Amino acid sequence: MEAEERILALCPEAVLLRAPWMYDLPGDGLPLRGNLPLNLLQAAQDSTSVRFSPHDHRGVSWVREVVEHLFPALQLPGGIYNFGSGNDADMVTTARQFAEALGVQVQIEPADFSRNLVMDSSKLAAQGIRFHDTLSSFEGCLGRIKPLSRADARQLP
Repeated sequence: MEAEERILALCPEAVLLRAPWMYDLPGDGLPLRGNLPLNLLQAAQDSTSVRFSPHDHRGVSWVREVVEHLFPALQLPGGIYNFGSGNDADMVTTARQFAEALGVQVQIEPADFSRNLVMDSSKLAAQGIRFHDTLSSFEGCLGRIKPLSRADARQLP
């Protein structure tokens, strides 16, 4: 926050975008790193568990939706904007929803920490840029991504 305040003090027309945890799936030959759906797929494949806290709240955004909104963001007036999907669910619920959408069974072990990184994007929406909520965005992602090829599946962490 201090860095944001300093930047805006020096350059009030600066646009600062706060990004959420993002994800993508294999399909375009782009490198992928661990993210929520890939972590869930890997855990299901390896029969291992994942850990999430019911006291961890955050939006999780599809990187392609974030990228689609970058060009309109160039027209934003100076300020700080939360730039990603909102989410009404905690991360245990979110992980279960993603696993269900992926059609996998994953053991979720409870972690015990609190964090609130929920993105209130109403300031952004007032400027005409709207993100889908976390689950709707993920369902849209699954609907637009082609089935995994063997080469794509080898990219999974």
